[in-house]
Amino acid sequence: MDSERAQWVFVPQVSVGPLHFGMAPDDVSAALGSEASARRLVQRSSGDYELVESQFTESGVTVYYTMGQTLACVAVDALAGPQVMLDGTALVARVPSEAEDWLCKHAEADEFDLIYTHAADPGSGDLGLIVRAQ
Repeated sequence: MDSERAQWVFVPQVSVGPLHFGMAPDDVSAALGSEASARRLVQRSSGDYELVESQFTESGVTVYYTMGQTLACVAVDALAGPQVMLDGTALVARVPSEAEDWLCKHAEADEFDLIYTHAADPGSGDLGLIVRAQ
């Protein structure tokens, strides 16, 4: 139930709840109040880059660090993670088509870019947001 979830606010390109992009791993652990298991994850895109993944299973959050050890990405589990809001709109645990419709409407109205990943997930580089189905 959403009322039992932690409530986080997404500030594009700045933060997700208590997590600020650019944070060090120790600061992320302190903000979430738990230890994470870390594993190295190599991803390839238009260029090669590497990210280190840390899972905070109690919080329902997975974070990704650059090889320089700064927070680059936050993924929220739709079932166990916090509810994340952007401009009063829930981003987590929504029907994927509703989330995509919302993103498309706001991309046009607010003039930010709309992209689709290789897995057909909608997102915006301007916002630093990808809406993934889970």
